[in-house]
Amino acid sequence: MFEVLALFLSLSSLLIVLVARNGRQARCDRRRARWLHEHLATLENVNSAISEFGPPWEVIDGNGQALYSWKSPPAQTFPPGTGLLIVNLVADQAGHVKRASWETRGA
Repeated sequence: MFEVLALFLSLSSLLIVLVARNGRQARCDRRRARWLHEHLATLENVNSAISEFGPPWEVIDGNGQALYSWKSPPAQTFPPGTGLLIVNLVADQAGHVKRASWETRGA
């Protein structure tokens, strides 16, 4: 009888831990999405993005435009969340942000 009770308590504890962990990850992901939505909407130029996010992971120059990409990890300036975060900004020659987007991979 004791073994059955111990098994039931162990499985119940494991289930509670897994549900709590998934809830915490979901809250972190929602917080990161809200933070990114707010910050990307207010960016006007690339210099403000670099001062806020740090140096970009990659810069690709094109015809009158440039693509700036940040990845987290390794960037530490973004809120924590699950998966790889990729932030992209497209800027014109003057450095004004034309488009900003983000996505997560592997979550």
